Amino acid sequence: MRLFLKAAAAASFVAVTLASPAYASLTVNPTLTVANRCGQSIIFAVRYKTSSGAWTTSPFIGINGNDTKNNVVSTNNSIIYYYAESMSETHKTRWSGDHNATIDGKVYAMKRKALTLNADQNRYRLSLNCN
Repeated sequence: MRLFLKAAAAASFVAVTLASPAYASLTVNPTLTVANRCGQSIIFAVRYKTSSGAWTTSPFIGINGNDTKNNVVSTNNSIIYYYAESMSETHKTRWSGDHNATIDGKVYAMKRKALTLNADQNRYRLSLNCN
């Protein structure tokens, strides 16, 4: 009888353990979307905080005129620094500030921006205009 009770207790423990859902936490950092609202192509780089808390600077990416780039970087910090400039030779536009960052061995003055999170889309959005 004692052996039967031990076996029944062990079986119920296994049944409860197997029936319990596995709770896993998955955190997905928001991404940055950059909208180029100029008629000119631009190059764009961003300095952002990684999920480990370190600041890093992306390489330059190109964004065509009146185009949008999704998933530029992933960060859970709403503060970014960015630098952009138009590819036009005649009407050069620059978006710069006073925070220096080195990209490919050259120092660029980056602009600070506090972004608002769109929680429904889990992204930050930055729009650049030529005016």
